[in-house]
Formats: sequence, structure tokens, C-alpha cells
Amino acid sequence: MTESEADPAIVTGTAKLGARFVVTHGDAVKYDRTLGTDATWESSFVGATAIPLAAAEYQKLYRKLAGQLFDDPDFRKTLARPAP
Repeated sequence: MTESEADPAIVTGTAKLGARFVVTHGDAVKYDRTLGTDATWESSFVGATAIPLAAAEYQKLYRKLAGQLFDDPDFRKTLARPAP
């Protein structure tokens, strides 16, 4: 993880998530990229509402980050099996 942050704030909540992904084969680095994503949402003054909402929005970032990785053509190419 290169970044992991959630802030429920009073009016607008924010969250950020980032990670570095490295694929190696033997000693050779085949893929090395840092990806990140963020989110904003309407928050609440009431902590009992704001905190669970922030946790839910933060959790969504993991799926979004994984989607970025799996949609990256370079990542797909790196993992593709060579044609026989």
C-alpha cells in the first residue's frame, strides 16, 4: 500500500487508496506500476452516521483499485500466456 486514508469529515467525506503492483519472472521485473483511486461523498455531522459511511466508501476503493489493475492492458499482457 502506498496510500490508505479515510476522512469522514462533517460535510464531505474523502478516501484515498493506492498500491504498487509488481510482477516478476525470475529476477526480471515484468510489470511495475503504482495505481491509486479516491472517492468523495456527502457526509454527516453525526459520527454514528459518518463513520460507517466512511468505512463503506473506503471498502469500495479496494474493488475500484483492483479493477484498475485488471483493466490495465500492460498488466493483462504481462500475465498472458505466450502462444504455443
